[in-house]
Amino acid sequence: LLQDMLLSDSSGRDSELSRPLYLLVEAQGSNSDHDSAKMDAFLTRLFDSDTIHNGFLAQDSKQMMEMWQIRESCNPSVAQSGCVYKFDVSIPIDEYIDVALEVEKELLASTDFPDLIVCVWGHIA
Repeated sequence: LLQDMLLSDSSGRDSELSRPLYLLVEAQGSNSDHDSAKMDAFLTRLFDSDTIHNGFLAQDSKQMMEMWQIRESCNPSVAQSGCVYKFDVSIPIDEYIDVALEVEKELLASTDFPDLIVCVWGHIA
């Protein structure tokens, strides 16, 4: 159920991306009510500015763990699709999308694999 909620509304975007972009944000302070209010206000601003199209705020630790399980399932899910090539690089955040799109473009243009799928994920610190 949680996965369906997180992954719904992934179509109909006006974007340069060929697929939607998902971001998992984890923040924790010393006052859970205050933290929740700040995150809710942050998400509201993002929705109101049309920066994001969908979002989910975990209501408890069980939902938080379910969200992380989705993130952690990326690697095994991709591995099941066949041959996987992975690399780890550090990229300035303002260049992330451009680099991801360029990697995809170059890989698709230079391989003999018409069914190639490029998946990009990483960490922001």
